[in-house]
Amino acid sequence: MMLALLGKDEHVGLSSGELEAIRTDLPAGVLGSQVVELALTRLGDPYSQLKAGQGTYTDCSYLVQWVYQQLEVGLPRTAAEQARFIVDNGLTLTADELTAGDLIFWSYEQNGRFMDITHVGIYAGNGKVVDASSSRLQVVYRNVFDAELQVMYGRPYFQG
Repeated sequence: MMLALLGKDEHVGLSSGELEAIRTDLPAGVLGSQVVELALTRLGDPYSQLKAGQGTYTDCSYLVQWVYQQLEVGLPRTAAEQARFIVDNGLTLTADELTAGDLIFWSYEQNGRFMDITHVGIYAGNGKVVDASSSRLQVVYRNVFDAELQVMYGRPYFQG
């Protein structure tokens, strides 16, 4: 329903029924669930680091920043700085503690940034993630991937 309201094309590999089932599985009244629902409204948006924030273009960290900004949680612009924010504010988690709306950070190469982080995605629950994929050139909902390259997990807000 959210995609239709926003005029989005649901042609992103998930039927409207599958999207509704994902939403139904999210715990009601929880900020993390709202994070996932907002991220799902961006499914299919085109990936571009250079154009992120222009029109519907996004990259991984802009997607995270945009989603959390809608919920009045301010985050830095890059994945590495988002991770630093989480560490600096004592908001790190273990993989076992992940719940919907939490962040997963990956390092694919040494880049000199904080913890060599190169990618971030939003954990959607049930072993799934929503992320702006450079290899698929769009925002996608998929299985959590590359466990051996995950370097950090965090919840960028205080749970009360």
